[in-house]
Amino acid sequence: MTADASAAIAWLWLAQAPPDAEQARTLSAWAQSNRVELIQPSNLVPATLTVDPALAGAIEAHLERARDAAAARDEDEVDRALGSAHNLLEAHAELPNAAWLLAEVERARSARWRRMRPALREEADRAWSRAEALDGGRVAGLGESDSTKHPLAAVLSIGSAPDEQAWLDGEPLPGGSIASRAGPHSLVVTWQGSPAWAGWIELPPGNSTLPLPVLNEPACSQADLDRAKATQSSVDASEVRCPRWVAVTAGLLAGSVRIATCAAGRCDALTDWQPPPVWTQQPTERKGTARWPTWATWSLVGTGVAIGAAVAVGIAAGQGPPRETKFVGGGLKTP
Repeated sequence: MTADASAAIAWLWLAQAPPDAEQARTLSAWAQSNRVELIQPSNLVPATLTVDPALAGAIEAHLERARDAAAARDEDEVDRALGSAHNLLEAHAELPNAAWLLAEVERARSARWRRMRPALREEADRAWSRAEALDGGRVAGLGESDSTKHPLAAVLSIGSAPDEQAWLDGEPLPGGSIASRAGPHSLVVTWQGSPAWAGWIELPPGNSTLPLPVLNEPACSQADLDRAKATQSSVDASEVRCPRWVAVTAGLLAGSVRIATCAAGRCDALTDWQPPPVWTQQPTERKGTARWPTWATWSLVGTGVAIGAAVAVGIAAGQGPPRETKFVGGGLKTP
């Protein structure tokens, strides 16, 4: 940045009504006086996730293929189909029905461990218990066997953050604590209603605390500056992260504004700025016409004052106006 360049900083208007033309002119004069360029904050927000409903159909197709293979007692095909379904779910916990689909994958695995070789009863019971943790459990269907083991109780405490909402297994989580079941769960965090983070968590038995992932809007964005609030004489900006910005609100007099320069969460006191006098405005130039330089105007005014003063001094001393020399034929002649 050169010495003559203006620094570009974001500004936030804190009054309810937008600035009028006179207030805008006052703010522009303040910016010129402080050699800064005021820019509007960006509308950037944390990146959101794209939810593809077609993925749920692909997972259900793998489940159907696994059931058909189980009926044909094709263990390898069952394992391949369930593995494909599980891999898709691991990568896409943001699906609204991800927990329900994973529960069905676990139940299909439980049936596979019970009915096919090698028979693994412990694995079958564990898979059925994990399914119950995910969707709360259901009655065993045809070809399935229930388990005597059930997931232990768990209590989950989550933090809260502005603009964020947590969803556990497709259900919104209120702030504070919630009763659940030990085992796997899908967790989705939305930012202003859009999914911004998703993953699988393993909830242990008993009480546990889970801090939400930190989803910060970009510094100096509109969402960042909107956290500031104006009081009668100051600005509360404790949650703002923008390193340098300006808070502006309406002044007490017509056309005036109150301005505070801020650094992140700390702002100077609001200072009143009056609209500049009209005569200080630069005249509007017509396109294609030359502008009379300001220095020439002041030079002519100064010269006129000097000449007028000299004439006045001569008259006051009793002297008449200077005689005029005329050029005539035959030489000079003075009347």
